Amino acid sequence: MKRIMIVSIGLVLLVGCGGTRNPNGSLSGTITYNGKPVNGAILHLHPSGEGTTGVNVPVTQEGTFNTSDIPPGEYKIVVEGKKPPAQMVEKMTKFPKNMDPAKKAAMEKSRDEVFGKEAPTIAFPNKYKKVETSDLKCTISQGKKENLSLELKD
Repeated sequence: MKRIMIVSIGLVLLVGCGGTRNPNGSLSGTITYNGKPVNGAILHLHPSGEGTTGVNVPVTQEGTFNTSDIPPGEYKIVVEGKKPPAQMVEKMTKFPKNMDPAKKAAMEKSRDEVFGKEAPTIAFPNKYKKVETSDLKCTISQGKKENLSLELKD
């Protein structure tokens, strides 16, 4: 009797460990413009069908991206660059030549805390910034990993 219970418990555990397949897909790849990585951007995946929500995919400073759990379907891709407010750009990068080194270091630290150490995204054509004008697309298939190489063009 003891042996039957142990075998039964073992079978229940084995059946319970059977994983369910994720019905969604994955996406990875690179994004460049004029041979340079489009650093620190966000890819917005806009579904072409009804009932599917959009997906935001962060891009690294090296221009790579990798995400999973994207519902299957066709998507139009919009690229949003990360950019600090225009009035802060000059203040963030230019300091007087004769500035006290300790004060300069403190200001740089404060700047990095507010904006991060990552550089703003390189400039790229405006057509990729709107769903109406972007020509970037991808298709996500159930349980598959899609690898894209996106090259932005003028």
